[in-house]
Amino acid sequence: MGRICSAWVIACLLLVPAAYAQDDETPRPAPSLKLQRISTDQSLQQITAMRSLVERCKIDAAACGASVVPSPAMVDDKFATRWDWLQLTLNLCKDPKFSTRVELLDAAEEHLADDAHDLADSQSAAPDEDARARANAILAQPEFNRVQQTSYFAAKVAALMLLINKLFAGTSSFLPKAWWIAPTLEYGVLLLAVVGLVLWAWRLNRQDRLRIDTGSKPTQAWHAESESWAERAELEAAQANWREAVHCLYWSAIVMLEGQKFWLQNRARTPREYLSLLEPGSERRRQLGGLTRVFERIWYGLRPAAESDYRDAKAMLDQMRTV
Repeated sequence: MGRICSAWVIACLLLVPAAYAQDDETPRPAPSLKLQRISTDQSLQQITAMRSLVERCKIDAAACGASVVPSPAMVDDKFATRWDWLQLTLNLCKDPKFSTRVELLDAAEEHLADDAHDLADSQSAAPDEDARARANAILAQPEFNRVQQTSYFAAKVAALMLLINKLFAGTSSFLPKAWWIAPTLEYGVLLLAVVGLVLWAWRLNRQDRLRIDTGSKPTQAWHAESESWAERAELEAAQANWREAVHCLYWSAIVMLEGQKFWLQNRARTPREYLSLLEPGSERRRQLGGLTRVFERIWYGLRPAAESDYRDAKAMLDQMRTV
C-alpha cells in the first residue's frame, strides 16, 4: 500500500510538466503595435466621419468601403481606439442580400453614437486632482494589505516542478529523432497514476466491506455503547428535545452495526456512505435507510423535529435489533 501511495504522489508531480514535453519551441510574445497619437477632437472627427459612412452604407451597399476606416490610434495618451469591428461590419454589409445587414448597421450606428457621447463627456469633465490621493489612501487600509510572501515549502516545490519540466523538455535534445519519447512518458505516467488510484480505491473498498462472522452478536463493549446512546435518546425525549433524541438513536444504530462487524470503525464517513456498506435489498439496509432519511432531514436539513419523528426512528432501530 505504501508503494502505491508513493507512486501516486510521484505521478501527480509529473503530470503537469509532462503536458508540455512535446512543445520544443519557446513561445514568443507578439510584436507590439506602435499606435498613432491623436487628440480628442481628432477622434471625434473620425467618429463623425464613420457615422456618415454607415448612413451611406445603409442606403447603398456599394458605399460600404472598409478602406476608409481609420487606423488604431492612442487618444491623448489615455486610451486606444480600435476599428476592427467596423471594418468587419462594412465588409459583411457590402452584400445587399446579407440577411442581418440592417441589424449590423443599426448596431454600428449605436456603437458610434455611444463612443461619441463618452468621448464628449470625458472632454468636458474637469480633472479631479485628488482622485489618486484618495485612491491611494483607500488602498493603504489594512483590509487591502493581504499579499503574503511565498513560503519556503512553496518555493522548493516550484523549483522541483521547474527541474522536472526541464528534464521532460530536454528529452528531444538527447534523441531529436525519437519523437515518441515525450508522449510515451506523458501517457505512461498518466496510466501509472490511474492504476495506482484504482488499486487504492479497490483495497479501501475491500477493507470497508470486510465482515467477520455475519451472524454474530455485537461484543459487550459495542453493545454497551449502543445501549448508552439509546438511553441518552430516552432522556432527551423525556425533555421533548426530539432533534437530539433522533440524533442519539441514529448513532445507537451505527454503533450496533459496527459491533456486528458490518464495517470497520471510521467516524469520517457520511450517513450515505454507512448505508452503502450494507447489502442492497436487505431488511437491515431498508431500516437504516429510513432512519438515515429522518436523521438527515432533522439534523442536516434543520427541519423541526416532532415526537412522531422520534417514534418512527425508535421503531426502525428496534426492527434492526431483531434482524
